Amino acid sequence: MPIAKFKGGELLVRDFVNHYVSQRPLLQPPLRRMDAIKEYAKKAAMVDLMYLDGMEMGLDQDPDYRNFTEQYRRNILISECRKRLFQPFKITDEEIRRRYDADSTFHIEKFKDAAKWVRRAINTEKINQEDKRQLQYLQEKYPIEFCDKGIKKLVHEINAKR
Repeated sequence: MPIAKFKGGELLVRDFVNHYVSQRPLLQPPLRRMDAIKEYAKKAAMVDLMYLDGMEMGLDQDPDYRNFTEQYRRNILISECRKRLFQPFKITDEEIRRRYDADSTFHIEKFKDAAKWVRRAINTEKINQEDKRQLQYLQEKYPIEFCDKGIKKLVHEINAKR
């Protein structure tokens, strides 16, 4: 439900509430009077108004803006894909104990103190295994063909920058 309307949009109750509770308590004015609510609503609507003004100015057509938004959209999509491909894993206490017992590099500390380092080592290995599994899946689905000319140009450009 809107609490304010403006050319090109409106400020909804949920937007006002979200804006208000996201502020530090010192920046949250008391909202006991109608004029205080209206004044704060203006501040809450300001980002929407700036967006509308930027669109009106054509800033959405700026090449830097377009590149940034495309890269942002791409990163969000990649992140979602990664979440869906990722197979979660657990590290058990028994797994930590077996790894500790088998790897003498952890024996400089007592098991209790080394457990967090052992867990991190196992976690890193499992993440690497998961990355390899995902890469294999993706390469089977989308085979990669390398271009020798492009690789030679790449090597040349990297060497020129050294």
